[in-house]
Amino acid sequence: MTVGDGDTLYAFSDNSVYAIDSQGKLKWNFTQPDQWRICLDTGRYFVADNRTVSLAPVTDTLTSTPVIDSSGGNLYALVSPDLNQSEYHLYTIRWRGGIDNLSVVSISPIGRVAWSVPVSGNLSAVSWASIDAQSQGVYVFHGYNETLIDKHGDVVWNIANVSDPCAVDDQGFVYTVSAIGRQIMGVNYIVLNDSDAWNGTYFDYREPSSVVSAYYPNGTLYWSHDVGEPIIRQQMWDSVDKQYKTLPI
Repeated sequence: MTVGDGDTLYAFSDNSVYAIDSQGKLKWNFTQPDQWRICLDTGRYFVADNRTVSLAPVTDTLTSTPVIDSSGGNLYALVSPDLNQSEYHLYTIRWRGGIDNLSVVSISPIGRVAWSVPVSGNLSAVSWASIDAQSQGVYVFHGYNETLIDKHGDVVWNIANVSDPCAVDDQGFVYTVSAIGRQIMGVNYIVLNDSDAWNGTYFDYREPSSVVSAYYPNGTLYWSHDVGEPIIRQQMWDSVDKQYKTLPI
């Protein structure tokens, strides 16, 4: 559950979204179409203790987290038709791939789909996404891209190779950190865990660089500055922040 604007409580189940007002009355109930999934399995993985002699893998439950925000009574959600699939292998969950075919959906104040816009990128166990709904539109971080979609469902601009969700000031200026790939054996990818090394599976993982850039509200570059050393994500335990595991850049 999460509280949106206008003191609206949004509650998510496997295939439905409920909007509840501050008096506890149901405003609307939206049942997602079969081709969509709002609660995404956005990359939680748990490795069992290989030293145990138990035949059953010691794992936790994979969590499904909605990537959403609200503004003006509209709920904006990241949806996908694909389910994140995994399989047990030698006490470790092995990921076959990420979530792709992503779209941003706007659900109106009466609980109906206003528009949907496809966005590029892939969510895997080492990446994430976010939605920030503001007066200018919806800022969507996905697949190391930042995209602004206006309230009518039109893409205003896209900024590529962004390490983390952008910051937006009161005038609509956008601030980002460029992404850089982590080098492993000369390749800009990171191995998720030992089991994936066995089958040669790699994931696109990028880190913040040392370059901070500012953009005008229309998406054109305002300035760019190299601070001289990589900007570091402040990591957090899952119990503190289950969605991103990091403080804002």
